[in-house]
Amino acid sequence: LKNLNFIDKALENASYLLLQREINDEVNIYAAKQAKENGVEVVLDVGGQDIELKKELVKNLSIISPNETEITRLLNKKINVFDDIELLESILEIRKLHENPNLEFLIKLGSHGCIYVDKENTMYKQKAFKIESMKIIDTTGAGDCFTGSFTCYYSKSKDIKKSLLYATAAAFKSITVFGASTSCPTYKEVLEVLELANEKI
Repeated sequence: LKNLNFIDKALENASYLLLQREINDEVNIYAAKQAKENGVEVVLDVGGQDIELKKELVKNLSIISPNETEITRLLNKKINVFDDIELLESILEIRKLHENPNLEFLIKLGSHGCIYVDKENTMYKQKAFKIESMKIIDTTGAGDCFTGSFTCYYSKSKDIKKSLLYATAAAFKSITVFGASTSCPTYKEVLEVLELANEKI
């Protein structure tokens, strides 16, 4: 690996590092290791590559964010994420397999909302939004928007429930706009969605 000094510099003032898999896994592994050594929490959005996740990467994560399909790659078998007992048993297996006993899970379920499982195995669920006055236009990038919004809000609030609510509102707003990065909403826009949904953070 060459010319990765920019990662070390970026971590100097960071509290969280958000990774995704549209870049080389070796770069992610390097970044995750450096972050962990410097006390920076590491979040991985699993989207980007339809291949098995490497243990060397997963063992250095604080939070992993897969969707319903992507979580199966962590155990190489189908997991019923809607069965609480099976999901928790699978999470325990994943932690053991990847040598990361404190790994937390932010699971994206599209129209079914999301589930967060912390290191104490407490499960938090958030329903997806449905606002009649807002029409769905393009779902591209909604998962990235969700994970990024959760990480941003959680890094400041440390409140899982509020962070899930904020991220769900942000992701919903993003699918009412065409495009990926161009559809990510501002903080003000997220608050407007929450108001329409009669929710507060």
